[in-house]
Amino acid sequence: MHAVPRAYRLAVFTKNRSNPAYAGARLGADRMGQRLGCSVTHYVPAQPDAVEEQRALLGRAIGQGADAIVLAPTHATALNEVLSGLKERGIPLLCFVSRPQGVEPTCFVSANDRELARGIAEYLFDRLGAAGMWSPSTGIKTP
Repeated sequence: MHAVPRAYRLAVFTKNRSNPAYAGARLGADRMGQRLGCSVTHYVPAQPDAVEEQRALLGRAIGQGADAIVLAPTHATALNEVLSGLKERGIPLLCFVSRPQGVEPTCFVSANDRELARGIAEYLFDRLGAAGMWSPSTGIKTP
């Protein structure tokens, strides 16, 4: 009799519930988890972008036996104490959006903002034709 393979437990961490991009990331994780036969648990701080709460949620996921951590970190270094022990435990760390400093993730995924902007602009300009008007935006300067 063959042993039934168990479903891997993925712990997916996003920074908040207010950013629609994170809602999309959670939906994508659910869809891929279902497709691959993985169990997906989402961990989102009740207080948006709360570093201490995300740190506590990481500890909970590890304690509950997560097989892999998929993380959009709330801070570049404040989670390092928890994250640095993952490799020793055999838990892969997959980061997206931003990369922690001082802890090397197993995998890092980010968007190429320039290529993304170029693709959006080309799509828009193709549809505007000569009849449309546009104005470039370079973002907001912060001190």
